[in-house]
Amino acid sequence: MPIEARQAEFALLQQQAYAALKDIIPSSEASHFLMRLSIYPAFFKYVSWVIFESHNLFVRQVIWDRPGDFHRFFDPMEGLRKGWHTTPTLSIAEANIEKSVFYPLFDQRLQIPLPKTERSMAIDGEAWYLHVPGSFENHILAWNAVGREKDDRQLLIEWAEKLHEFFLAVFNLH
Repeated sequence: MPIEARQAEFALLQQQAYAALKDIIPSSEASHFLMRLSIYPAFFKYVSWVIFESHNLFVRQVIWDRPGDFHRFFDPMEGLRKGWHTTPTLSIAEANIEKSVFYPLFDQRLQIPLPKTERSMAIDGEAWYLHVPGSFENHILAWNAVGREKDDRQLLIEWAEKLHEFFLAVFNLH
């Protein structure tokens, strides 16, 4: 009888899901990566929005049903029903966005200084990640949404929340 390797298999599934959430390769060679905002809540689906620019502007939304995949892997009855395959449960959509609406919001980043505060640890919050090449000294910024106090990240956090609301509206997720 083979030894179960669910932990290792789930780690593989998770690695594939993270790769999809961080994917900044455009679907068209004429497009280039502009920015990525990712939100990873502790107990809900993970989501990333990636903006690409070409003759038009479009956003790719990737949602990983992490709780569903976790439940499928570690609840024997759910695993029997849905299988223990290592393909992550992803939902991917793309939408065009109006440059005249997005760019004024995007350009607000130019007024935000690079935060000096290090990311703290959060057990049951949301981890946020922001990658904007050419901004914030080319750092991928990370912070937690739970338990944060007012600090030098406040302007960044408020701007990221506006982006989040914008992306929710684009995909009618309100």
